[in-house]
Amino acid sequence: TKLPTSPPIPVGTGNHLVVKVSSSKIATPKAGDSAPSVGVINPYTPGSNIPGVDPVVNKYIGIYEVDSNNKVVKFTLIVLGKGDVRPQPEAAPELYPTPVPEPGDEPDTTKLPTSPPIPVGTGNHLVVKVSSSKIATPKAGDLAPSVGVINPYTPGNNIPGVDPVVNKYIGIYEVDSNNKVVKFTLIVLGKGDVRPQPEAAPELYPTPVPEPGTDPDTTKLPTDPSIPVGTGNHLVVKVSSSKIATPKAGDSAPSVGVINPYTPGSNIPGVDPVVNKYIGIYEVDSNNKVVKFTLIVLGKGDVRPQPEAAPELYPTPVPEPGTDPDTTKLPTNPPIPVGTGNHLVVKVSSSKIATPKAGDSAPSVGVINPYTPGSNIPGVDPVVNKYIGIYEVDSNNKVVKF
Repeated sequence: TKLPTSPPIPVGTGNHLVVKVSSSKIATPKAGDSAPSVGVINPYTPGSNIPGVDPVVNKYIGIYEVDSNNKVVKFTLIVLGKGDVRPQPEAAPELYPTPVPEPGDEPDTTKLPTSPPIPVGTGNHLVVKVSSSKIATPKAGDLAPSVGVINPYTPGNNIPGVDPVVNKYIGIYEVDSNNKVVKFTLIVLGKGDVRPQPEAAPELYPTPVPEPGTDPDTTKLPTDPSIPVGTGNHLVVKVSSSKIATPKAGDSAPSVGVINPYTPGSNIPGVDPVVNKYIGIYEVDSNNKVVKFTLIVLGKGDVRPQPEAAPELYPTPVPEPGTDPDTTKLPTNPPIPVGTGNHLVVKVSSSKIATPKAGDSAPSVGVINPYTPGSNIPGVDPVVNKYIGIYEVDSNNKVVKF
């Protein structure tokens, strides 16, 4: 409310007005009393708004004329009626016709239609807000929200981050050039209004059955029966130590730590039947988008094992002193039997030599290759350089026995 400027409210020279709003009747003070100092407008200038009033509760207005010492000279109590208070604005009217949402073009989106068009006033535009709770209807003239909104919103464009269960409330504001609300409609999305997430990618059929690769710690997918893929598509393979989640059709296939493209019959390295046993097989299109997916879990029979330790020479050669100082030699009698085309290699070491696996390459540095029994093995002693590795190797220097 406010007090008028015309007719003016006359006050004495050096005096001014003080105004107090109350929810209860204000007692008339005595001339010379101190005017109240809390919850007042001091000084009050006619024509200025007096806030916080209504015609039901806060309807009592005490008007004090006070002198320069804030002592009461005159006093009037007025009781406000309905016509004395500027009412709250009415709720913003609704958009008409009510916009009917439709699924957007991307998962978890909706959009407002372009047909029928949503009419807005000249110079006005739409603002859209998504919420997980009901949005209160604003009043005409309120400021539209500015955080977490699409401003401006153009019908036909996607509204992201929605779903029909939680983020299902869409506030549609028509606003003027000052972002003041002109109209408002709240819509609640249903299941048919939101573009759903794509379904899980279907499985490859028939399910590929892995088989041991050609190298240790490898597996491979068979060439027979063949793994059918669509025209222009190919396979991608990923090895993991944990279960791989089934992707959705249209997801991007992984790009790190994969074999892309994978050709059936080729080795898949770095696998074992205990830890790195999960194989994700993706059929992807030319854009690396998933078309189908199968997860296989390797068993012991699906992986080419590491070769066993090389067997020992038999009978075990018994060394004997060489013919020169600090030498030893292997005997000629009994002879050391070796396979056809094979020969012996000898290595001296100051530390124990690990038993190689059958098929490993024999060492090539610091060795006697070939070694002939009866020949001296130099540089040995019974305290430090006391370890002698005796390798039977084939023509490719691969270990047969040790």
